[in-house]
Amino acid sequence: SNEEILTSGEMILMDKETGKMGITMAAALLFGTPHTIATVLPNYRIDALCCINDTMLYDDRLIIKENLIKAYGLLMGFIQKHLPEQPYIENMQRFSLRDHILREVVLNMLIHREYYSGFPTTFTIYKDRIETKNWNIPNGYGEITPETAHPRRKNPKIANVFSQTGIVEELGSGMRKIFKYTPIYSNGQNPEIEEMDIFRIAIPYLATQSQFSSPTPKSRVKSRVKSRVKILQLIAEDNTISIPQMAEHCNISIKGVEKVIKQLRDDNVIRRVGPAKGGHWVII
Repeated sequence: SNEEILTSGEMILMDKETGKMGITMAAALLFGTPHTIATVLPNYRIDALCCINDTMLYDDRLIIKENLIKAYGLLMGFIQKHLPEQPYIENMQRFSLRDHILREVVLNMLIHREYYSGFPTTFTIYKDRIETKNWNIPNGYGEITPETAHPRRKNPKIANVFSQTGIVEELGSGMRKIFKYTPIYSNGQNPEIEEMDIFRIAIPYLATQSQFSSPTPKSRVKSRVKSRVKILQLIAEDNTISIPQMAEHCNISIKGVEKVIKQLRDDNVIRRVGPAKGGHWVII
């Protein structure tokens, strides 16, 4: 049963002060709903950004507040959406260099983060590199190299679940893969891994021309900004306004309004209180 799985993973334990049994923070992070996680760790989120064309803002953004198992899948999907495939053959086996390297980067970011900190974990794709940052309790300070890497599982209960599901291999294999395959992926460049209070990994790569040859036209950007401002004005005037009414006032489609509303909610600008019918909007 679910309870037996949690018990065997030492994720249902007794509180020594109260004598009550309960789930651990690791259990909430691994298997909890967004509501459960927000109750335990209100500052938890992962911010995935694609800044290939627009380095001042972003081309695409994904804010993840799902549990770690789901977050892993969402981040890998974001990577596959924005980074080119690079097949590689080793020992008669074909695999993706992109997935092989960045899978380990994502797992390091999820498993070894210091979750009590409110510092947001970020995964950013730039024109020339992929960079991750997360809060950390360091073993030491400075650059990590193959010679100085001494792996230690900072959240062993979380690491154990990823290991039991077969997503993570033996301790230290991830770092070895990052150091081994990054020079092949990036035409000779090495990864940068820095352990401080903020743990940072930078993976250089060679962007294809198609990734940044068609930036969003300025006219479309201005139109988006105008739609956001107009919708916020409408909400300020009437917080019960419906999406069809917004579409009529803004002279855009209902689908277009829904897209702007989603962006405003993802950016933590507005939120919805109550149901679709009978509820109201709040400007944060």
